[in-house]
Amino acid sequence: MEEADMLKIFRRAKIDSTNEEAWRLLKAGVTPPFVVVAEEQEAGKGRFGRSWYSPKGGLWFSIATQTMRPSETISLAAAYAVIHTVKEITDICARVRIPNDVVIERKKLAGILIERDENTVVAGIGLNLKVERFPSELKDTAISLHKVTSKPLNPHEFLKKISEKFLRCVETGDFTVGMWLCCLGKKVEFWVGDTHLVGKFLGILENKKAVFDLDGKELEIPLAQINKFRKFEEGQKQG
Repeated sequence: MEEADMLKIFRRAKIDSTNEEAWRLLKAGVTPPFVVVAEEQEAGKGRFGRSWYSPKGGLWFSIATQTMRPSETISLAAAYAVIHTVKEITDICARVRIPNDVVIERKKLAGILIERDENTVVAGIGLNLKVERFPSELKDTAISLHKVTSKPLNPHEFLKKISEKFLRCVETGDFTVGMWLCCLGKKVEFWVGDTHLVGKFLGILENKKAVFDLDGKELEIPLAQINKFRKFEEGQKQG
């Protein structure tokens, strides 16, 4: 174990899952908050029991903490931390794809998995930092950050910044508007259930509702009801 500015970090070379290791450490009596990071995961976890491709070159880690905030808010805090760290280090504007992806050019850069036991939370984050190759089923839908920037990518810097931003956001709740900054004031398309809508994104309120201008009429929609959201490119086929 190491400590970076009082943040406990447990490093592993190869492991089944950083989320699973975080739960093992919690059961062994380790006090949160702390971080587990691995060079590789053999059984990386995605939502709905899906696997997460986790070779060397990526940043695979889990943050354990305690909070009463709902899981949806925690997931948004993790996305915010990733998006702002990427912007801060590379000046690239990634964005969230509800409910748990961070994307660049419509391709998945990072995924988030929230697990909890009452007020104990483990937030798993998988960031494609310097992944050289993706399997055939992912090559058209995933992207690695080093492919779109010439800036140096230090895994420890990303780990430290994302973890600190995430823990601060979970504590304060002060993150909602900033996370969507790249689309603020721009034309977007989004889906509520099966309904497809296009309008200008105006921001997110403290009550976790997104605000849109649809042909001059403001519409507030709970974030939990939006199942897809992206910047609308002029000339593209809607939907």
